[in-house]
Amino acid sequence: MSASVRGAFAGLVLSAGLLGWGPAVALGVSPTLIELPAADPAQIDIRIQGSETARLAVELSVLERVVASDDTAITRGLKEDELRLVPPQLLMDPGGSQQVTMTWAGDRATDGSRSFFLVIETLPVELDAISHHDDMDNDVKLLTRFHLPVHVYGSSGSSEVAAYLTEKGDMQVVRIENSGDQYALMKHLDFLFELNGEKQVTIPGSDMARVLKKDAILPGESINLKKDKLFVSEDIVQVDVAQRNVRPSADRGH
Repeated sequence: MSASVRGAFAGLVLSAGLLGWGPAVALGVSPTLIELPAADPAQIDIRIQGSETARLAVELSVLERVVASDDTAITRGLKEDELRLVPPQLLMDPGGSQQVTMTWAGDRATDGSRSFFLVIETLPVELDAISHHDDMDNDVKLLTRFHLPVHVYGSSGSSEVAAYLTEKGDMQVVRIENSGDQYALMKHLDFLFELNGEKQVTIPGSDMARVLKKDAILPGESINLKKDKLFVSEDIVQVDVAQRNVRPSADRGH
């Protein structure tokens, strides 16, 4: 892996419970979050650790994350081969590990950012060794799919995240927007709430990420979050966002 690329290297274990009638199939992936510079070297190695109990067929593909006309994030297939994976398919023996190289082949001079999911799908090769239930569709029951966040960033640009209060019916809603031209990682944000009675609450972005089920806010994306999702009983008077590492390219050391 290039020293200019920073990733979250905690091992991630993917498991597919077989609906109570077979052993779980697990897969380890590192890193679990990829931030890749658009300029050289624009490359990162991904380590995949196989299951200890099953021989696995692994297939990798890429979905692009874009912002739709209603300012919400959606996914779509890539029109061009901008993120290249070598190899795109693996056959992994029990307990084995293999390396996949991801290379950005798109615009090297971009100032903004592009976001993707690396889709990892696994299927045990020897299905009969895992289940003897012939009346079930094993190809469906045993398939494991995981979406790994990938962000490609340019040499300049920044994210600009703001939050403010709105209402939907009689429910308070927190609206979060990124008006910048680069993504903002949730872990780099803190959400500051002023409640009735002059009470102040800070919710770390890492906690908000679990509530929103999002690793990042894309450029131009807006998110509406109802107050009851925040587990806050008092009325919210004001909301603000404190942002760290605003420019992705500025905090990726060598």
